[in-house]
Amino acid sequence: MDTPYTTKNGEITTKGALIREIENLLNTLSVSSHTTSLSPEIMHILEGEELESLRDSLLQKDHIAQHSDWLKGLSAED
Repeated sequence: MDTPYTTKNGEITTKGALIREIENLLNTLSVSSHTTSLSPEIMHILEGEELESLRDSLLQKDHIAQHSDWLKGLSAED
C-alpha cells in the first residue's frame, strides 16, 4: 500500500495516502456527527486510478460546497 503511485497530474503518492485523503475529505463533507473510517484492507483492492478518481470527485464536491453561495449569486444575476 506504500508503493509509490504517480497520478495523472504527476503527483507522487501512495494508495495509503490516497485512502487517508479520501477519508479526510469525507469527514470534511460529512454533515453527521460521526467520523468516517475507511478500511484500508478493503480500499486497497481498488486500483490507484480508481482511488485518484474518488479523491478528485470529493475535491470537486468540496470546492463546490465551499463556493456554493458565490455560485448561487452568479445564477441570480442572469
